[in-house]
Amino acid sequence: SRVPQARKPQRPSQPNAQMNKQFGELTLQERKTPLSAQHVISEAVINHLLASTSDPMVKMTLNNQMMLLQVNFDNGMTPDVYLTNLSARISRDMLLSKYLLTCKRQNEAAKVVERIKIMKKEITDLKEMLTNQQAKS
Repeated sequence: SRVPQARKPQRPSQPNAQMNKQFGELTLQERKTPLSAQHVISEAVINHLLASTSDPMVKMTLNNQMMLLQVNFDNGMTPDVYLTNLSARISRDMLLSKYLLTCKRQNEAAKVVERIKIMKKEITDLKEMLTNQQAKS
């Protein structure tokens, strides 16, 4: 009779290494809590989330994000900088949604995609408003 051999510990699988390569720029925080209000920098997304939640802690965090955004504008953040920040967040959220789909976290991915759509519309609306303001000057 043969004595059972102890299994050798497995090396990390290739998909993990591949995922780290593909999604390495996402922070651990983004991966763990993709729907956290901490990742929301868009006024339109903040307003959308405020209207759709009844959780007082989430509302408090979103209100804090809105105040932070206002402080940034009060301290000289220009619409161009805001648009650049939104574009960067959209890029990160696109990568985040791909990560979530890869991890079979479809519900979270759908909410991140919704966030992206809201930000894209906000960018379009803001650019249109800025163009109209320049035309009037």
